[in-house]
Amino acid sequence: MPDSTSIFLISTPSQALFLYHNRTVVENSILIITAASKKDINNIFKTLEPLGWQRTLVWHIPGGNNIGSYCRIIELRFKIWRLKKNYTNIEKVFLGSFNNIYHKAVAAEFEKRAQIFLLYDGLQVITVSDYRLGNVRYTKKYPKLHELLGYRTPNFEMVHYITPFPLNIKENDSITVKNIAHQDYKNKEVLENDIFFIGQPLVEVNFVSKQDYLKFLKLIINDYSHSHFTYIPHPRETTENLQEISAITRVQRCDVIFEEFYKHSKVVPGKIISFYSSVLLNLYYFGAEIELISYEIPQGSILSARYIQNINPVYNFFRNIPGSNFKMKQLGLNKS
Repeated sequence: MPDSTSIFLISTPSQALFLYHNRTVVENSILIITAASKKDINNIFKTLEPLGWQRTLVWHIPGGNNIGSYCRIIELRFKIWRLKKNYTNIEKVFLGSFNNIYHKAVAAEFEKRAQIFLLYDGLQVITVSDYRLGNVRYTKKYPKLHELLGYRTPNFEMVHYITPFPLNIKENDSITVKNIAHQDYKNKEVLENDIFFIGQPLVEVNFVSKQDYLKFLKLIINDYSHSHFTYIPHPRETTENLQEISAITRVQRCDVIFEEFYKHSKVVPGKIISFYSSVLLNLYYFGAEIELISYEIPQGSILSARYIQNINPVYNFFRNIPGSNFKMKQLGLNKS
């Protein structure tokens, strides 16, 4: 066993993609894949396996309320305890998510003797840094069963961010800015009259009503009525909602995360639009040479004050992005 070891906890294919582009931080490390679906586990493993890990662990994350899920929660508590017992030389813990129960639980076990890092996974780092600047607790409480089983909540007294852009951070925190621009996202054949809209599960999480979401989408389509418009759904959008969207415009699913789809596409649309999807920010910092547009959702349509608190720092960040290919627009007030 080496003198010191790091742990990387990865739960989504997008976290895996950005870690792959920041692979210089991986050395003498243990990879723990924490995902619920076999598809995500396979995609994460395929992306990160070439980096050469000291050891790779797969933790199947429970979903739903049933006996099998409860047993898995108990099993994972034992795995976290065993990880702490077997690895006394952990000096760094890299979290893919600041709110993932199992990432937090591992951080809590090691934070007294290890540095805690938050890996880049899109907009999460903007929201986390904003909350921490205001000394507001960002992480959610554990469900009752996890509390009963002794899942510990980390203090997060200091967090080290790894991102492709600078952030305003809390005094005790630190940051490493890593350039993720890559040639695979440049020199594409661009179809100027084609537009992709990146969908978000805003109806599913009660961010906005279905009526407003469809209304906003129609307004955006109307702004580009002379273009070929395609809606790219988020995996968490329901079939019912997508059926209504398909009555408005063409819907095209991607089998991989959109950043990966774009990377391997020889021909790309001239514009990619969304409300505040991480895809816009990610493609910008990967160096995509197309127009990226964020439409601002009116605060009066947002159904929760907590969501307004989350989205404000994101839109503020978007407004200050340098360069001419990233734009913000207001609904119904813009023409192409």
